[in-house]
Amino acid sequence: MAAIRDLSVSLPADLVDMVHHKVAAGEYATPSDVIGEGLRALQAQERDETEWLQTRIGPVYDRMIVDPSAALSVSDVRHALRVTTAGDV
Repeated sequence: MAAIRDLSVSLPADLVDMVHHKVAAGEYATPSDVIGEGLRALQAQERDETEWLQTRIGPVYDRMIVDPSAALSVSDVRHALRVTTAGDV
């Protein structure tokens, strides 16, 4: 287990209420557990975003640098968005 160290933070009232509610509801044992879980979720989100950028966006960017003619025009992107969102309505 990682070493535990103290840290004092200030939060807006609504977040403090949320933390206390989660502890009172039995979802977490302590306020520290609530905050720790939130930070672990943020860490996972950042890790997922980094992976997405490296595996999905980076290679596309690299291809566009090599061959800019393969890129879609703004009007092509707008058209594709209209077609996609029209099907969702």
